[in-house]
Amino acid sequence: MQTSILQAASIVMTGNAVLQGWDAGEWWPKASVFTFCNRVAFIDGTTGLFRQPKRIADNPRDFLQTVAALDGALRLRLDSRTGESEDRETAGFSGRGSRWMIEVVSPGSSDLWEAEWTFRERNRAKGGWAVEYHRVTAIPPLVALTARDSDAFDREVHDALTGIAGFARSQNIDNFAAIFERALAAFEARSATRPAHAIELAPQGFLDQEAMRLLDVAQAAWVFGGMGSWNDVGWFEDPAVVEAYQAWSDRLFAALQQAVLIAANSTYAVTSGRA
Repeated sequence: MQTSILQAASIVMTGNAVLQGWDAGEWWPKASVFTFCNRVAFIDGTTGLFRQPKRIADNPRDFLQTVAALDGALRLRLDSRTGESEDRETAGFSGRGSRWMIEVVSPGSSDLWEAEWTFRERNRAKGGWAVEYHRVTAIPPLVALTARDSDAFDREVHDALTGIAGFARSQNIDNFAAIFERALAAFEARSATRPAHAIELAPQGFLDQEAMRLLDVAQAAWVFGGMGSWNDVGWFEDPAVVEAYQAWSDRLFAALQQAVLIAANSTYAVTSGRA
């Protein structure tokens, strides 16, 4: 899964932990979502002739401390919305695909922060990527989170993985079929294939098992973006096969994105914490 998505999710989950009195420890800069980042800063305002941007925080840890000091700041949420391009097909390109934003929720308004990733060759030895989260707008709080039908969502993930695995086998795309089948087996067994990676996205013990399970399946089954990805599978001549490929791909893409949203935003409603 793209680091940009996991990084935003991690900031939301760890932010909610911090707001509830948890210690983030060495999350910054040790978590893998920051490994290839030379810096991760938070900027308010836009560059212009008469207005210079204001740096709110030099790193995610300082940003969360700034949020915690705000009067009335409640929680953080993860928001995803359609970008300006075909999301699935461009998910592997910087600045393309769906838009992922961090929402800082206060009683009367919300601030939305969106990342801009820029690769700088001169900083390759230090990670290369400079990440700036810009406050894009202050808005009324987004629609309230509602309880989800967990059984219905589990069925959707199951059906999407089963369908796309069967499609891949039918077209002799066995390497991808194996990926989907492993992810499905772990999801059905309610086990985690990479629990350590899910855990490090937030303080250990903060995420419940269901959140870690959803983060795991999202990462295990994510095949979108990058050279040689599932998006590059496009040699079909039969229009019916092309239609099936696109339908199953879009369905899995939507389900995995939703899994990340559900996992991250499950921390929004948590009321108990550890001082």
